[in-house]
Amino acid sequence: MVEYYVDNSVNRTGGFITIVKYPSRHIAECSVALNFPGIEKHKNPDGTLFEKEQMITPAILMKVSDSIRNNQQVFSEQALREIIDIKPIIPFDIKRKIKESELKKEAFVFFPNQFNLTIAMDINGHILSVKETHHILQSIIKEYRKDFEKRYGGGALFVAKFPDKFLINSDYPVIIQIFKSRVNAFISFLDFRIKKSGFFKSKYTYDSFIDIKKELEIIYKITIPTLEANIEILQLTKNKNNAINLYTHKIKLLNSERKKKEKEAQVAYDLLKYMRQPEKYQKSNNDHITSEETNLTIDSAFINNLIKQDSTSFLLKAVLKSETQARTIEVDIECFEKEIALLKGKKNRGAHEKEKTDYVKKDLIDIKNNIVALAERANNLNIEFSKNIISNAVQLYKDVEIRKVRDVNIKKNAVIACVVSLFLSIMLAFFIEYIKNNIKAARAEKPYEPKKLSRS
Repeated sequence: MVEYYVDNSVNRTGGFITIVKYPSRHIAECSVALNFPGIEKHKNPDGTLFEKEQMITPAILMKVSDSIRNNQQVFSEQALREIIDIKPIIPFDIKRKIKESELKKEAFVFFPNQFNLTIAMDINGHILSVKETHHILQSIIKEYRKDFEKRYGGGALFVAKFPDKFLINSDYPVIIQIFKSRVNAFISFLDFRIKKSGFFKSKYTYDSFIDIKKELEIIYKITIPTLEANIEILQLTKNKNNAINLYTHKIKLLNSERKKKEKEAQVAYDLLKYMRQPEKYQKSNNDHITSEETNLTIDSAFINNLIKQDSTSFLLKAVLKSETQARTIEVDIECFEKEIALLKGKKNRGAHEKEKTDYVKKDLIDIKNNIVALAERANNLNIEFSKNIISNAVQLYKDVEIRKVRDVNIKKNAVIACVVSLFLSIMLAFFIEYIKNNIKAARAEKPYEPKKLSRS
């Protein structure tokens, strides 16, 4: 479709009309509003950089293209990309603040969350109907919403499943260590969710990640340590020989570590004795030294004394640290040796001990069930929180409307028209002046002869 724009510009020196011809076209436009955590910082919910082009990715346009083919129209993804444009919406007050900041030479940061999505109604010589343009724009928003929900709607889940017959096949100390490791990972997961959700509570159960963490910390700091202490006091084990072999292996490793620490302490002690020898840091008494050299010798002695003090302090700390670690390892070895002695001298369980063992087994089952139940609560809450984030994340802010735009800037055309009119005025003035000069020259070549009157 081609229209003509007529500009009637009249110059003071001569009136004329300048006609400027340029095309116009129709476009369909709608507005999209994004509302999710992070968009105010120009980021996606996962912390990655947000880009407006992610609303019209090739995958999204391919799905839109497939939906158009189903309507008996063939539009490729590349063809759609050529007629689609997306621009941020900047409110008027923000524009004013940007201009004020530019005048003051200050930085003004604004991250938009509303965008205009436009589509030209002419594609490969085919004029799109209003129905087709509505379908394309609405399909783009729909597919982007689906992609957004797929990416950020699920949320990470904590896996708290334990192997089958875990409590039956594993020994008590091993079970305790697995519980500690699993609960510690669970708490780290909750810390990450609390950082993202804050004080978010379920509108159905009024549950929160903070409440779940408090219950989990009771298990981690009270229930598990108490049960571990009872197991150690009662010397409970499902296989006495395996426990003895395990403690024996630990004693072997600790003995090796103790010898290393004792060797480190001995080396540091020998160096400390060497550093304390006074003849290593005596001043020079050479009579043939000049004044400048004497000052240098005194400075060197001063530096050596500083080095001696620092080295002595460092070596003393190293000796104390290594000896302390060696003594601590000796205490651990003694404890394991006592454990082995108690296991070897342990007789068959009595009725009272069997009752305590059954009590420990029940506590282990309760701890396992509580961890699984808390994980299920946390995962359900996490899903609800994720759905709450994406529920209004992508919204149609302004419905599709058709409007006409011009391919060429009107202001630019007005300037061009003024320039053209100026040149035409100058040319017209030269032309008029040229005619006047020719008339004067013709009159000068043929002098004027007055007409004689006859006498009657």
